[in-house]
Amino acid sequence: MTNKIHDTALSLLNGSVRHIRTMIDRGSDSKYILDDLRELQVKADFARDLAIISDDEHQEFKEQWYHYRELLEIINED
Repeated sequence: MTNKIHDTALSLLNGSVRHIRTMIDRGSDSKYILDDLRELQVKADFARDLAIISDDEHQEFKEQWYHYRELLEIINED
C-alpha cells in the first residue's frame, strides 16, 4: 500500500475521532454519537482488513473507541 493511501486513511480516521470528541463536548444526543462510534469501528476494521493500516494502528483506534464508549456511558448515568 502506498504511503499516500495510508496517510489519507489515517487522516480520515483521525478526523472521525475528532468529530466524535466534538460531539461529546457539545452534548450531542448519545444515539448519534454511538452511530458515529460504530461507523469509526467499521472504517478502522475495513482499513485493517485491506492492509491499509497496521494492526497496531487499528488497536489504537479500537482503544479510542472503547474510551469514548465508556465516557458516554458515564455521561448517560448522570
